[in-house]
Amino acid sequence: MSDVVSREISRPIVVVDAGARNGFQLIPQLHRHLRLFAFEPDPRSYATLVERYRNSSQFHSAKCFPVALADELGTATLYSTAHPSMSSLMQADKKLFASYTQRMGDTKSWSEGFEVVAQHEVQQTTLEHLCEEQQLQHIDFLKLDTQGSELKILKGAQDLLDRKKIGVVFTEFCMVNYYENQSCFSELDQWMKARGYQLIDIRTYPEIANRMHHSVSGKITEQPRFGMVGDAVYIPNNVDNYYHPETIALLLAALGYYSHSETIFKTRNWNEQKIESLFCQLDKKSGREKWKQFLRRWTPPGIHYWYSKLRS
Repeated sequence: MSDVVSREISRPIVVVDAGARNGFQLIPQLHRHLRLFAFEPDPRSYATLVERYRNSSQFHSAKCFPVALADELGTATLYSTAHPSMSSLMQADKKLFASYTQRMGDTKSWSEGFEVVAQHEVQQTTLEHLCEEQQLQHIDFLKLDTQGSELKILKGAQDLLDRKKIGVVFTEFCMVNYYENQSCFSELDQWMKARGYQLIDIRTYPEIANRMHHSVSGKITEQPRFGMVGDAVYIPNNVDNYYHPETIALLLAALGYYSHSETIFKTRNWNEQKIESLFCQLDKKSGREKWKQFLRRWTPPGIHYWYSKLRS
């Protein structure tokens, strides 16, 4: 990528990926500039992750940890589920899940995915301990997808958040507590606002609703109304409190939040021509990304569902 981007990145961008099962796929335009720390406590997924990153030149550097992030040091029980994406430090509340979804299509396979197939005692650490151990002064981008324990991880980084040592937080949330003792979105949002961070977007998962939108044989079915989970994106209320506001602006642009990004760049005296040149570089999508975007936008839910099944 040329080279407004490269000129503006004077050192690697620090990224922490918690729940790294499938590898870090966000902001692909910046991958070669990322210093990545990936956490995946599930032994099945960790082995795959290590192999994925072995001898990889995709990132500036990548380290994998078979450890869970949490709010304190110690050990915890990981409940490995039939579908690895549902493994968690918390047990699923399948009755509650059924009460919301039992008349929606394909819930049987989702419910079966929650079945615990193994339990593992895993080590857990905190983001503050990670920064001490790895001598990190900041985390530019924090991605959390840990099936219910996201708020615990953020509480384990309270000092980092209070001192604005974390730039962009991209965290999964759930509107209801599908896992026992899980914190729902309202709690997470209130806590982040108390730390001095603002919510700039909520990304729900319409593809999940589409995937569930087909008939259950012999029954009247319910139209999925929303994706029950999603991702919330936060940045500091005052980005000038972050050591390098341009890094936040760059990450937001790579995520597609050009308005927020432009606002920050203009406060750093960037002219419009330079901003537009950067945005044009970051907006270039790969053929695969364009194809996926086309499928999401133009294919009927049923076709998209079966295509996803074939690909999985």
